[in-house]
Amino acid sequence: MTELLLREAIVDNTRLRDRLDDQNRTASIERELAVLQTKFAAWIERAVSGDDLKELKREMEAEVNKQIGHICDHFDSQMTQQSRELLNEFRTILTNEQLAQSKAILSANNETRKEIIRYGIGFALTVLSALVIFWFTRNIYGIVRLGK
Repeated sequence: MTELLLREAIVDNTRLRDRLDDQNRTASIERELAVLQTKFAAWIERAVSGDDLKELKREMEAEVNKQIGHICDHFDSQMTQQSRELLNEFRTILTNEQLAQSKAILSANNETRKEIIRYGIGFALTVLSALVIFWFTRNIYGIVRLGK
């Protein structure tokens, strides 16, 4: 009988141990379930609704359009600045060419004046020489006539 009681005690202890193991497993599962529920609740709170997505899309499109506008403005200002620089460079080149042409024309005018003055002096000397020759020939002609 003691053997039977001993076996019954062992069976009771085994059942009790199995029950405790089951309770520990159940408690562990309940803890894991609580953690998952907490994580799920947090995920639901952070979840984005369709309206939120639409609003976010609108905000993103507005920001993209704004940035595109800034980029276009930047390109416009850069193009304007480059156009001004090219125009100023062209004006400088044109002014330098006009200045060179003006100098060439003034130089040509000075050379022409010098030639005209040289020809004028030559003509004047030629006329003066002719007058002197006429005067000498007249005087000589008058002397020769007087001597006859």
